[in-house]
Amino acid sequence: MTPNKAVDKKESDKTQDPSEQTKSGVGPLASLFPPDLLVWQEARKLIGDKNVRVDDLATCASQDPSIVIELLKTSNALYFSAGRQPITSTRTAIIRLGQDVVLDILDKMHERPQIANKAMSHWFSTHRSRCKRTSLVARIMAETAAKNLSDECQAVGLFLYVGEMLAVYCLGDQYVKLAEELSRSGLNYRLAQDLKFDTEKMGLNYLRRHGIPEALLFAIDREGRSKTADKAIMKPLCLAAGELVEAFDANRWDKFAPGKIVPPKSALRTLPFNEAQYLKIYERISEYLFAVR
Repeated sequence: MTPNKAVDKKESDKTQDPSEQTKSGVGPLASLFPPDLLVWQEARKLIGDKNVRVDDLATCASQDPSIVIELLKTSNALYFSAGRQPITSTRTAIIRLGQDVVLDILDKMHERPQIANKAMSHWFSTHRSRCKRTSLVARIMAETAAKNLSDECQAVGLFLYVGEMLAVYCLGDQYVKLAEELSRSGLNYRLAQDLKFDTEKMGLNYLRRHGIPEALLFAIDREGRSKTADKAIMKPLCLAAGELVEAFDANRWDKFAPGKIVPPKSALRTLPFNEAQYLKIYERISEYLFAVR
């Protein structure tokens, strides 16, 4: 489905639940996001170099949720079977798929049309950027709290705002008009109430439809639970990463500075950081976020 067709569909039926439209390969959940061209070009260059390390390719691909969705979907479809652990990291997906399959995935993604509408493209890129930054913030925190889960936390962070990317892609001009008038929270409320488009639920449904395993999705599903105790920390880590990026974007970064009282409902309160650890984490995240602003 192209963005324009999705917009036309919504114009013709503004009150229907978008999730009900996803039948026989149509509807929002069947949408295929275009890749970030800069990330795609670098990944395509790296995959063609046999001397490039898998870690370097994974680092590059992990900057775009569209590419990671395809890698995880394909690797799990090919290798995940009963009794076998799902693939939950970009690096593992690349290893399992191999160079030729990854190359084929990238080339097929390049055929997807980019969003031509400038206003839509702006908002789509805004949410994609938030996904990328959240993924790296999640990784920074995981490296202190649960180093063995760093790759998985990075993947989860990359999916946190996929629902908002989907809203832009499918609602088009309707989304742009509301986004220019409302705050982010007000916008998401209006989308849910007026257009039956709950970005959080639609994002989760979209990711499930595209083969992302529950071993990752529980961390961004409010009702989700980890099947193993050792991975339970992924949920507060990834939600806290989202909080920090949202605070930075809203010019409230100082509210989370070391020594400040963290909001009562903040996921940060449940994380096992001492003062010295949090100071180091805050400094690392600050350096990164200000560098890419």
